[in-house]
Order: sequence, then structure tokens, then C-alpha cells
Amino acid sequence: MTFTQKLLQFITHHWLLVSGFLLAFIVLLVEEAKSQSAASINVQAAVQLINRGNVLILDLRDPDRFNEGYIAQARNVPNKELDQSVSKLSGFKQKTILLVSDQHPLALKTMAKLKKLGFQNVKTLSGGMRAWREAMMPVKKK
Repeated sequence: MTFTQKLLQFITHHWLLVSGFLLAFIVLLVEEAKSQSAASINVQAAVQLINRGNVLILDLRDPDRFNEGYIAQARNVPNKELDQSVSKLSGFKQKTILLVSDQHPLALKTMAKLKKLGFQNVKTLSGGMRAWREAMMPVKKK
């Protein structure tokens, strides 16, 4: 009997178990998608967060890109220097941290790293600085 035949036989004999597994897997995927989308906020939500105060804006872009234009009050912490900067950020573990980057996957990876280090409320700006500029929001330059 081949593997495929054994698999089909298992599925037909244990259809309830297989159905439960598939349902649990789908629920897991949906919950994961919800948590990822909750972690990414649009420009309007970012503005509201900034206006409320108590937010630390970390711009993960390299210094040259940062100096071309950044969100007011943002700190430039290039992603490659994040490990060295974590000790300086430890006082902000209770604050909301907004990550700004040109590369959303990079921001998500950084968010996961910060959460592992104990930072509880970390968000990413969906669309990064491109979205910020397209929304005609103010940009500071050095």
C-alpha cells in the first residue's frame, strides 16, 4: 500500500479527527492574521497615537534616508544598530513604540524582536514613510 493510499484510508477512518485538525489550523491562521494586522496601523491611527503623546517613534531607516525626511520626534535607530540601542530603549518598555521603515517585513521582524525583549505595545506604520508622505503629513529634514 502506498503512502497516498494509507493517507486516504486514515482520512476516511478518522474524518472527525482530520476535520478538527483542519478547523484548529484555520482558526490559528485567522488569529495570526488578526494579530499581524492589529500590529500595523495606518497613517490616521498613527497621527492619533502621536497626538495622544506617550509614544516613541523609531525610524529604522539608514541615516541618509532618515535625514531626507522623518516624522517629528522620531529617533533614528537603523535596524542594523538596533541590538546596540536596546539598552537605551529599556526605559520605554511601557510606552507605545511606533516603528517606521521603508520595508514592512523588516519592521515586522523588528517588532517581533522588541516584543521578545519585553516591549509590550509595538506598532508598525503600514506603508512606512511612503504612506506618511502620500497622506501629506508633515516631514522634518536635517
